[in-house]
Amino acid sequence: MLAAQNQGMQVTIPCRVNRKKNPRVLDRHRYKARHLVENLFQRMKVFRRVATRYDKLDVTFLGFVHIAGTMKWLH
Repeated sequence: MLAAQNQGMQVTIPCRVNRKKNPRVLDRHRYKARHLVENLFQRMKVFRRVATRYDKLDVTFLGFVHIAGTMKWLH
């Protein structure tokens, strides 16, 4: 965790309620954005091809991610 903090990463996961030593301060805006990104990945994993990454090339995988995103957006 210290190596990640040395690279400039910040913790966005809230502490447990029963944590007594050094409770972390939660940035609610950052946590909300993180939650939205996690929900996006969960919705994309409905497509088995995206979840298991059948495509060998990055270009074809990214193309299907675009197609899956468009399908979800239109739904």
